[in-house]
Amino acid sequence: MFNSTRILPLILLSALLYSCSGKEVHTPSLYFKSGASFTPEGSEVAFNDPMTFGLVADGGGANISMLKVTVESEAGNRTMLDSGTNIAVLDWTRVFSKGDGWNELWTFTVMNRDREQASISLRITKDSASSYGAITSYPSIILGTQNNTAIRNFFDPVNGLIYFPSEVTAGLEGTIDIAGYYDASDSYTMFSPGCAESELYYPVFSSWSVRNYTAWDIHTVVPPEAFDQATNDSLLVASYDEVYGKKKYKFIAAGTVIPFKTASGKKGMVKVINTTGNETGTIELAIKIQK
Repeated sequence: MFNSTRILPLILLSALLYSCSGKEVHTPSLYFKSGASFTPEGSEVAFNDPMTFGLVADGGGANISMLKVTVESEAGNRTMLDSGTNIAVLDWTRVFSKGDGWNELWTFTVMNRDREQASISLRITKDSASSYGAITSYPSIILGTQNNTAIRNFFDPVNGLIYFPSEVTAGLEGTIDIAGYYDASDSYTMFSPGCAESELYYPVFSSWSVRNYTAWDIHTVVPPEAFDQATNDSLLVASYDEVYGKKKYKFIAAGTVIPFKTASGKKGMVKVINTTGNETGTIELAIKIQK
């Protein structure tokens, strides 16, 4: 005997299964930009020289949600970028510094909101004539924290000059890369004029037309002994991790070594020697930076 009450659920189940199996899959596409300004496949690049990569990615109907850049070489594997986004078409250009690996495989991967991925790669070799670069060393730089009016607060690491806020004229704004503050939440903290929260501690930044952003690597651990022994920029370049470069480094303490990169692309490290006095106190640093 025909039983329509049994057939109807089966029809609905079949329709549901067909609908699921027939779901459209959005596949992303990814390709390199071309042109004289971009570093091509097979390039030979000197250690620490800039390389420019450009990508265009299309989500294929589902927005691009992630871009990841990794490097594999005999010097080790590193993630250079792991960034979220939400855009239909990604048009991306970025400059990286050549690492210490003799043969590097750079892989660029995008994922769309359907979790479908696309990857492309290229190989870069290190110029055999590469040599490590010279550095400038400052054994002791003492910076006043935000309410200290007796000790200068802002540091220009290229020229080795320290300024009170009132001494920074318009022509000097672009030379300031390093400052520090203290508050109960963050304790002693390293940051720069380009940090979005810098005006809370130094209101003068709100009137600056040039506000350099220094990125502080909050992840990489560098022993103080390694900092002390560095005589060229090999350690400075190898230690700074692009993925972990952030707007500030909180809770610094004596012995902390922090890799950083300035707005002009110079890499360096600070070693904290001492902190004292809270909001009216000081931060004493040893600093090494690329010339």
